[in-house]
This record gives sequence, structure tokens and C-alpha cells, in this order.
Amino acid sequence: MKPDTLLAEQSVIGALLHIGDMDQEGAAKLLGYLRETAFQFRAHSLCWRAIRKMAAKGQYVDLVTLDAVLTRSGDIEAVGGFGYLAEVANTTPSAANAMAYADIVRQGAIHRTVNSKLHNAIALLNDPDGGTVYEKIGLIESELNALTDRANRGRESGLVHVSDIAATWTDDLEERFAHPNAVRGYTTGIAELDRLLAPRHIKPGSLVVLGARPKLGKSALMGMLVKHFALEHQVVTAVFSWRCPPTNCWSVCWPSAPGSTRRFFTPVLRLTPILPG
Repeated sequence: MKPDTLLAEQSVIGALLHIGDMDQEGAAKLLGYLRETAFQFRAHSLCWRAIRKMAAKGQYVDLVTLDAVLTRSGDIEAVGGFGYLAEVANTTPSAANAMAYADIVRQGAIHRTVNSKLHNAIALLNDPDGGTVYEKIGLIESELNALTDRANRGRESGLVHVSDIAATWTDDLEERFAHPNAVRGYTTGIAELDRLLAPRHIKPGSLVVLGARPKLGKSALMGMLVKHFALEHQVVTAVFSWRCPPTNCWSVCWPSAPGSTRRFFTPVLRLTPILPG
């Protein structure tokens, strides 16, 4: 374990002990940001589990109450006793930088997971009974996609605990009430449509389906959206077509701004990615 990881884990637990009231915004953000599995040191994961249970019951968290909960669960010796809890609290000067400590803990957890998955991938590639090379690559790609999802969104795909969902939803709701007129999603570049979608616009991660009869401008609208997302939002934009060849897709999405063609790259494939340079 790296010393900074150990100190960061202690500081996260210590910050919660300093806050005490788990209904406060700082405590709620910490509890929603990390999971028990993010802690490498078992004593800290046991403390985290106990604090989460106390927070769910609306209990105040301090040295005495946390010690009592850990004693009842039989985990106090594994943690290191009341003396270690006091040490953790004393080594954390305040809760001011708690989220920075939590980010170090989270990055350490992701690093350990990636390291483990890569070792498993190497073992799979070298396993003669692991299937064909294409099957192996497919399994490895699936694992890497799950890791990317976890790194970007702070959680893995699949089942999610209701407490994690509630924390994310609460943060989003508070932010919307605090800044009701703030732009929260992607604009389309079409003024009339953006006024209708304001203030949320197109939420990241959304699936938006546009339908119309033939010859009503679906392709032209797609071209406008592709140009706007790639050039204005600077996000990777891909165009998939079952009927149009790549050249037709390119002609529809041809950038109209002078000099903007240099910011696109179009390989000759059925899948035509339009990438901002």
C-alpha cells in the first residue's frame, strides 16, 4: 500500500468523525462518492460500513458512537480498538479537504482493479483452454469497457445499490434548485429546439430517437447535429448507416464552416466516425 493511500483513507474516516452529523452536505457527498470496496485497508472498510449504517439510521457519528457500533458488531479488534479510532481522528485536522482525500481513495481502488483485470487478461491469453483468440479478445474487451464505465461514472455497470442511486439523485436535484437556469446538457445548435429543451437540453447518456416519413429532412438534421456536437461540444461523434456508403454520410455531415474540414477524419468504412481533431 502506498503511504498516501493509507493517509487518504484515514483522512476520509477522520473527516466524517469531524463532521459528526451525517445529514450535512459534506458527509452526504462523501458517503455517496465512495463504496466500501474502495478501501484497501480492512480497518477502514469496516469503519466505513459502520458509518454508512449509522447514517442510514440518522445516528450522530463520533469516536464514542462509532466505537460502540463496532464493538456490537464484533469488529472493534479488527479495526485496532478505540486507540486507532482516536489516532485517525487526531491525524485529520479538518474535513475541509475531504473530497480530495476521497478522490485519492477512489483512484487507488480503480488502479488496483485495473491492475488485477490486466493480470487476468494476460492469464486468459496464455490459457490454451480459454477458447479462440477472438473469444478471448471479446472477453477482455468486455472487462475493459466495464472498467472504463467505472472510471468515468464512479460505479460499475449492472446492479447498483439503492443508496448510491439516491445520493446521485439528491445531488442532481439540489444542483437544479440552486441553479435553475443553468445549461445541464448538450445543446443542438437549433435555436428553436434548444428553447424547447432548456434548461436540461439533451442529457449526457440519453438515447434520442428521431422519426419522420421519407424526404422530410432526417438526414439533413442528422448532419446539423453531427457538426454541432463535433465542432461546438468537442465530443467524439460517430455516424452509423445501414444504407448510405461513407461518402454519402460525409456529404450530409460536410462541415460548412471555413477551414473546419481539417478538424474531421473519415475512414472509408460502413461505420463512419466523425472525430474532432
